[in-house]
Amino acid sequence: MIRTLGKTTIGFLKEVSNFFFLVRDILYWTIIAPFKGKRIRVESAAFQIIRVGIRAIPIICLVLFLVGMILVVAMSPLLVRFGVPSLIANIIAVSITREIGALLTALVMSGFAGASIAAEIGTMNVSEELMALETSALNPVAFLIVPRVLATAIALPCLVIISDIAGITGGMLTSKLLLGVSPSLYMQLTFEAIEIRILMYTVVKSFTFGMIIASLACYYGFKVRGGAEGVGKETTNSVVFSMIFIILANLVFSLFYNMYLEIY
Repeated sequence: MIRTLGKTTIGFLKEVSNFFFLVRDILYWTIIAPFKGKRIRVESAAFQIIRVGIRAIPIICLVLFLVGMILVVAMSPLLVRFGVPSLIANIIAVSITREIGALLTALVMSGFAGASIAAEIGTMNVSEELMALETSALNPVAFLIVPRVLATAIALPCLVIISDIAGITGGMLTSKLLLGVSPSLYMQLTFEAIEIRILMYTVVKSFTFGMIIASLACYYGFKVRGGAEGVGKETTNSVVFSMIFIILANLVFSLFYNMYLEIY
């Protein structure tokens, strides 16, 4: 039992160290290398933004639209009981823009974009394309990883803004049907509830979520061994651990907001 515990601990520490080595390389090729004359592949990053971001818009909008409707349905009886049905606009606006929009968008993207990136890098690994890049004096992190990480990190805040609009729209339509709140009053209360600090907080949080999704996807893609079975296994791991780390990061951001931003 002690031997098993020791092996598990060593394996965990090795995984953590390998991941942070990859993060270090990503930060180097993203921040430091351009000042040394090593260009970021902007064209590849732009292509990945279109590939990762545009294709995800319909599913993310649908999810947040339905979530906005569900929130109204769940909270309307309580608000009617207290005689403040119009308060639903403030609740939907703050809850979606501050927490739910970014969190759900990131969770959807971990399965949509994260799985795609992990499978793509893993297939390249199995077919020895990564080794071919190294043989050609091309760094795989700079050539493959950095464009995908930047694309996901840039695309996610844009997707969150779109998803927030979809969620608020779903809440507005349902509020009109269930509570009789007019769209004009709903939008007026929504704009009053949304503050600049909430928007900035959401952008920073969603950018961080994008970095987490892409970094973990690339890491598990690099880990692939053993053909198609290995690709499937590590792709699943990338999605699972991305979701776990996104939820943990969201908890940290929420605690930070409550301690340092909510008081102002």
